[in-house]
Amino acid sequence: METIRTYLNNMLAAYPKTPELMRMKEDILSTMEDKYNELKAEGKTENEAVGIVISEFGNIDELMQEMNVQPENLGRLPAVDMATAMDFVAAKKQQSRLVSTGVLLCILAPTVFMAIADRPGERTGFLGLLCLFLFIAVGVGLFIFSGFQTERFKFMEGQVYIPADVKEYAFQQQQRHRTGRNIGMLVGIMLFFLSLIVFFLLSEFTSYDGATIVAMLALIAVGVFILILSSNTYSAFNVLLQTEEYAPVHTRSGRIIGAIGAVWWPVTVVVYLAWSFISGSWGITWVVWPVAGILFGAVSGAISSLYGEKR
Repeated sequence: METIRTYLNNMLAAYPKTPELMRMKEDILSTMEDKYNELKAEGKTENEAVGIVISEFGNIDELMQEMNVQPENLGRLPAVDMATAMDFVAAKKQQSRLVSTGVLLCILAPTVFMAIADRPGERTGFLGLLCLFLFIAVGVGLFIFSGFQTERFKFMEGQVYIPADVKEYAFQQQQRHRTGRNIGMLVGIMLFFLSLIVFFLLSEFTSYDGATIVAMLALIAVGVFILILSSNTYSAFNVLLQTEEYAPVHTRSGRIIGAIGAVWWPVTVVVYLAWSFISGSWGITWVVWPVAGILFGAVSGAISSLYGEKR
C-alpha cells in the first residue's frame, strides 16, 4: 500500500500543492487503494496488485492538462525526456560495473602481492609489487573512466523537470530492481561477516598468516563488489524520481557532498597504501575502507541535515 502512495506522490510532485489538487490526490489515492484491496482479495500477490493498479492509473500529465494545471517552474527548468532517462539508466549500469570492478581490483591488489611474494624465488617480490601496482593502476583507471559515463547527465542532479511518463518508467524499473538490490546488499553484508569468521578460523588452525589475510581480503573484495553493483544502478531511479538524496531539498547539499567525495576517496586510497607499505600489516589496514565509509556517511548526513534545515 505504501508503494502506491509513494508512486502517486512522485507523479504529482511537480505540480503546485493547491487545495483542489490535494483533494483530487486523496480521491485518486482512495480509488487506487480500493482497487488494490480488491485485487488482493482475488488472490493477487502484492507486486501483482501494485503493478495492475499503477498500469490502470493513466497519464497524469493528460489529466492535469484537462484541469488546466501546469507543473511548477515549467519552462524555467531543463526537462528530461524518456530517451534521455533511458540513456541515463544505461550509463549508470555501465558506471556501476566499472566502479565495482575498480574497487574489487584495488582490494585484491594486496592479496595478489602476498600470494606471489611469499612464493620461493628471487624475483617473486618484484613480480608481486608489479602485480600490485598493475591492479591498482587498472582500478584507478576504471574509476576515472566511470566518471565519463554519466558526465553528460550531471545537470540531472540539480533542479530539473521530470515528466510524469518518465517518473512512471523510473518507478516501474525501481520496483523491478528492488529485490535484486536488497539481495545484493544482504549477500555483501554476509560476506563481510564471513570474512571475519574465516579470519579467526584460519588464524586458529593454520600457521600461515598470509593465507588468512588473502582469504579475508578476497571475501571483503567480493562483498564490496556485490554491494556497489547492486546499489549504484538503483540510485539512478532516485535521480529520475527526485527522491531521497536527489530530492529538490537536497540538491545543494548533494553538490557539496559530491565535491567532498571527489577528494575523500582518492585520499583514502593514499592513506590505505601508505599505511600498508609502511607497517606491512595488510591484515589490519583494510579497516581504512569501512572507517572511511562510515565517516563519509556521517559527514554526508550532517551536510544534508544542515542544508535541509536552512531551506
